[in-house]
Parts: sequence; C-alpha cells; structure tokens
Amino acid sequence: MKPKLSVYLSDHVAERLALAASRPGTNKSAIVDAALDRFLNPERDQSGDAALVRRLDRMSRQLDRVDRDLSITAETVALFVRYYLTITPPLPSGDQEPRGPWGANASKYLSPRSANASRRAVASSPT
Repeated sequence: MKPKLSVYLSDHVAERLALAASRPGTNKSAIVDAALDRFLNPERDQSGDAALVRRLDRMSRQLDRVDRDLSITAETVALFVRYYLTITPPLPSGDQEPRGPWGANASKYLSPRSANASRRAVASSPT
C-alpha cells in the first residue's frame, strides 16, 4: 500500500498538473510519483545534461575552427595587399587627382559630411 501525502501547489503548477493528468491513461498521482522519483534519485538520468554538454562542446569546436579560418583569411588578404602594393608602381604626381576618380566634382556625389572630410584630407595631404 502506498502512503498518502497531501501537498500544497501554486496555482500555475496545479493547472499544469491538471492539464497533464487530463490526457488519457494518466493521473495526478502517477505524474507526481514519476516527477519526485526522477528528482530525488541520486543517479537520475543525466542524458539531457550530457546532450547539452556535447552540443556545447561541438559548438565550441566549430567556433574555434571559424576563428582559425578567419585568421588565415585575414593573413592571406594582408599578404596579397602587401604584395600588390609592392609590385604596383606609384603614379606620377601629374596623374594624381586631388580627390580621386571624381576630381573636383566629388562634392556632387558625396554627402556634405563626407565632402567636408574629403576637403580636410586633401588640404592636409603633403602633395
């Protein structure tokens, strides 16, 4: 014979228990008994925790690979830029326009803020 136990539950827990017990083949006693057995068992099922730990470990390894790949890509781009700048001859000063490809008409295409920054950059350039 099973001992009888009376407990007080909060309203939302009581509602959830009643909803779970309304399914066919279940009752409140069986649900509470299984929940307490699982909670109080010192060797309770850790499979949910273990699955979470495995997933977090896998995500950590993936993030490490992405970090490594990003570092390799950044280094490759840096080497390419360094090589490109090394082999590209500088333009003669007569061919260089003060504002790049748009020349003096750059302010038509740029916002007022970037046009002012462009003017300051040209004014402070050593050429």
